[in-house]
Amino acid sequence: MKLDVVMYQFANIKASKTYSKAEVLLHNKRTDCWIIVKDKVYNVTLFVEEHPGGDAILTHAGDDSMGGFFG
Repeated sequence: MKLDVVMYQFANIKASKTYSKAEVLLHNKRTDCWIIVKDKVYNVTLFVEEHPGGDAILTHAGDDSMGGFFG
């Protein structure tokens, strides 16, 4: 099953592509960190070190981050 998502780079460069959840899950490291928010995939790798919650962003790396945003 493919997610209907759009990849957004940190610098707001939009690249249209569809990713499966399994593909996103591979990007679950500090040096390669993607998250899903409202069915959109974000590459937040460049933001990991700046995240105000510290390593909390890595809790949802490669996964759906709705809980992290909306509790």
